[in-house]
Amino acid sequence: MNIRLLFVVVGFVYGSQVLADNQDPDKANSSASNNTKPYEIVITPTVTKSDLRGLIQEVESDFFDRFNELNIDDSFDIVCYKMTPPMTHISQRVCEPLFLIQLRSQNASDSTYTLGTQYATGPFGAAVGSGMPPVIMNPEALRRETSESFKLLQENMEELNRTDNELRSIGSALAQLKARLEKFGKED
Repeated sequence: MNIRLLFVVVGFVYGSQVLADNQDPDKANSSASNNTKPYEIVITPTVTKSDLRGLIQEVESDFFDRFNELNIDDSFDIVCYKMTPPMTHISQRVCEPLFLIQLRSQNASDSTYTLGTQYATGPFGAAVGSGMPPVIMNPEALRRETSESFKLLQENMEELNRTDNELRSIGSALAQLKARLEKFGKED
């Protein structure tokens, strides 16, 4: 694939914000003291699909770091980690909100406790357990259980995206990179 031009991704809103600041003298003074640069990514002409995926991961990490910094409620923080799904040896990068990770952990802990006490015996051989089998939630049950939290997370993310120029700029760069990856190889 021949890419002849240097591909530069810059947030769209930054340019319109600069124009608006130049028209409003109060904002011009405040933005001059702020002096932040837009989020910028440079892709060289010899970029590979693998390089592009790696760059997307870096930008995603920057986006989640900025979101976590702005977000007030820590349970809505986004955490990325590597995991290996069952029946495979290929690890994947997974990014999830903390409330989902905590619910999954609590469910596993409760199920293990129930399993442990179900077959335990008390004094004189009496059964201690509740008689209820342990229940480990599958991914669909976890999503149903956290659907309201996901709605709040979405609203929070949209609000912060509207109010924070840096987050919006990173999000714009991320969207452009993902579009670029989707079109990769189709440009010839």
